[in-house]
Amino acid sequence: MSRRMWTEFPRISHAVDYTATHKMPAPDRPPDQVYDYLREHVVLQDADHRILWLNRPAAESIASPAAALVGKKCFHVWPARNEPCPACPVSEAHRTGAVCRGEMRTPDGRVWLVTGIPVCGGRSRQDRLIEVALDITELQETKRELAGRTQSLRSLFEDSRDPVYITTRSGRFIAVNQATIDLFGYERDELMALSAAALYCDPQDRARFQAAIDRDGSVKDFPVPLVTKDGRNLSCLLTSSARREGDEIAGYHGIVHDVTRERLFTQSIESALHGTIAALGRTVELRDSYTARHQRRVTALAVRIAERLGFAPDDIECVSVASLMHDIGKLSVPAEILAKPSRLSEGELRIIQEHPQTAHRILSPIPFPWPVATIIIQHHERLDGSGYPRGLRRTAIDPKARVLAVADTVEAMAAHRPYRPALGIDRALEEILAGRGVRFDEDAVDACVALFESDAFHFDETE
Repeated sequence: MSRRMWTEFPRISHAVDYTATHKMPAPDRPPDQVYDYLREHVVLQDADHRILWLNRPAAESIASPAAALVGKKCFHVWPARNEPCPACPVSEAHRTGAVCRGEMRTPDGRVWLVTGIPVCGGRSRQDRLIEVALDITELQETKRELAGRTQSLRSLFEDSRDPVYITTRSGRFIAVNQATIDLFGYERDELMALSAAALYCDPQDRARFQAAIDRDGSVKDFPVPLVTKDGRNLSCLLTSSARREGDEIAGYHGIVHDVTRERLFTQSIESALHGTIAALGRTVELRDSYTARHQRRVTALAVRIAERLGFAPDDIECVSVASLMHDIGKLSVPAEILAKPSRLSEGELRIIQEHPQTAHRILSPIPFPWPVATIIIQHHERLDGSGYPRGLRRTAIDPKARVLAVADTVEAMAAHRPYRPALGIDRALEEILAGRGVRFDEDAVDACVALFESDAFHFDETE
């Protein structure tokens, strides 16, 4: 056979992609060495599966020299069998005269995509066939892994108890899970036909939401009121991120967390809590109107000091609640001691000094969202350890308790007491300035003094 005829030997890339019968001259000697550099195993066989030639990858896969394999039947060596493999594509190609393809597994667990290509007879006029085999084991494993991940993601999407959605940038829904349908009360087709903006109580909220994602790439717990099909308003938190196509934002995917019930529950708890605080305040007022008035005035000053110091809103609320009840422990003090018009004896003073601990015992069982009982038991502590009931020093005293200590001292000195007349604001400020950094917190003192000196606060505002 001329060298020109060898150029008609099929390129493997073409052979693998055959989908119909293809006849070609049968070669009588191996093709050029280009086949040795292919990933595919190429084997030339006769009609009885006897190997006439094979490329180097095929021989290496069997771990045998090519010369030792020529003349043997392929099923004796690859894999070792006594008959052709069931559904062998090469046998099928010989039977039908058409290119046949199928997957086969060798005893070592590898999976192969095998293509049988019939060729016309050469000088011997015997049918010959070309077998092309590609190891697709890793590809099959990747497919199975990808299918498993796809199924897991699909299950995660559909089975999520929170609504999950995917939208275009304009707000058209691409996908929603069942929880989204259940939350908003639409049929799936109805919801898919809506724009996402239709679910917002205020359409401008979606513009704010979209701007936040466009700026930051994602948002977490974005608060927004949404509306159901039947007109119910929902308090929701949106967690979402942008879907990109190249450098452009194509849309958004995210989760809706309906916190309506939690908000209502929180509101009811807050209402009950404030009711408890008010009831305790009325209890003190019924017992001792002076103490109740003192607590209200201390609260007003302590809150302003905390605000001036830049306390977080939650800490300011804690200061307010603790201040409003800081002397509730005096309920256990005999009325004649509280109203005594002369100086207290040493024993009476010890009874008075027990009121922070009594307050702590009263308030500790109440599940405040702040450390109210701790602030109250510390409000007579001093930085140098001279306070009571535990003699705490500096950082062992909560900063909120330090604010309350300053406000309590100023109001107590400035106001009238049963055993002495009012000393006035100037005398009270002198007292805390004298103890600045020693008994009282420096920042709290400075903030308190600044409030009065700038006329930013007056006790008569609380009357």
